[in-house]
Amino acid sequence: MRKDGKMSVFTALNTGVTGLGSNGLALEVIGDNIANLNTTAFKSGRAEFRDLMFQDVAVAGARGQLGLGSFLGGIGETFGQGSLQTTSRDTDFAVNGDGFFVFRDAAGTPLYSRAGALTLAADGTLVNGAGMVLQGYPADASGNVSSSLGDLVIDRTPLAAQATTEVVIDGNLDPDADVVASWVGALPTTLEEADASATARTSMTIYDSLGAAHTLDVYFVKTGSDTWEYYAAVDASEIDPPGTEGDLALVAQGDLTFDGDGNLTSLNEVVPPSVTFEGASPLSFDLDLGDPADTSSEGSLTHYGDGAAGGDSANAFTRLHQDGYASGDYASFTLEPDGTVTAVYDNGETRTIGRLALATFASTAGLERAGNSMYAAGKASGEPLLGAAGEGGRGDVYAYMLEASNVDLEEQFVQMITAQRGYEASAKVISTADEMLQTLTNVL
Repeated sequence: MRKDGKMSVFTALNTGVTGLGSNGLALEVIGDNIANLNTTAFKSGRAEFRDLMFQDVAVAGARGQLGLGSFLGGIGETFGQGSLQTTSRDTDFAVNGDGFFVFRDAAGTPLYSRAGALTLAADGTLVNGAGMVLQGYPADASGNVSSSLGDLVIDRTPLAAQATTEVVIDGNLDPDADVVASWVGALPTTLEEADASATARTSMTIYDSLGAAHTLDVYFVKTGSDTWEYYAAVDASEIDPPGTEGDLALVAQGDLTFDGDGNLTSLNEVVPPSVTFEGASPLSFDLDLGDPADTSSEGSLTHYGDGAAGGDSANAFTRLHQDGYASGDYASFTLEPDGTVTAVYDNGETRTIGRLALATFASTAGLERAGNSMYAAGKASGEPLLGAAGEGGRGDVYAYMLEASNVDLEEQFVQMITAQRGYEASAKVISTADEMLQTLTNVL
């Protein structure tokens, strides 16, 4: 403890030097923030000043404490959300909320970033400007998403054709329609004859094993007050062996019975759905019209008249669905807010590729900057908590967007002025202490 109570000029010099150093470093932090004003997802730093160890002094018998200047105790990062800016690229991703994208470098080391400016590599992976690969939970060929972290690969190979395996029809058959006696369990020869006498008809496109499209016509014929027949047919010229164009080839046939409430009570398949198109493999499919004995049936046919539960007494088909498709080329991909990545093909089909992973940390302030807008996990941050976007408090993700830097330029200018004034004042302390020393030297 100093007991004389007299100020040391040399101490004042050293104190001024610490002010120069700490304010100079603060200006470096401000300069770094301003330099990264347009850096995607940059998180601004903040100079954190601390006072140097004090010394005890005694002045006129009273105890006092005298500081020895300041130093830069740390540089804290502010991880506040940056604004989301729209772009024209589908490979630009942004996180809205908590979480970091997960990348792996060439050595397999995991790194984390909020910057989602990506490109599609030749192998289908999504990479950032440093060549690091975006990570997620890949899906298998059936669209089942894995629980293991891995590369998200946008598979751009053509989608193979799929033959129709199921045809679903929903609709209402008119109970007030006239009974048709001309069919008598046999399909007319031509399309014109069938159209002229059928009670109702609907059509849809089905696909063979080669992905070729064919028109399937389904006819409904009223045979009694509550009984109907159905016939499914295709153009005879398209089957193997081919017939005459315009003639009908029977594909499926059956009987339907409804109760007094308009509900389907029985369905009897007389001819199970099956056809062989020219050049393709034999095709068997399920014609689902609503099986009362099968609760998993998707189809639904009703027999409602005026004033009944179904409303109008009309032949109306409300849903036609089949699961086949032609081959397709990759067209694009989409990103859902929950991180689901889906490939889109030019035949209208889609396939789930996987889900984006996001990492959260017990302490984001403990993350270590690794360059290229990347962070590494450290002891202070804790281990990453990995999961899909939108789950466990993690934010949503969006394509065609990038997160802007959260640097507030106005605030940086204010801090710059403060640091400059602090530096200038510290220099003045040194200058004044120097003058005092010069005075002391002259006395001696």
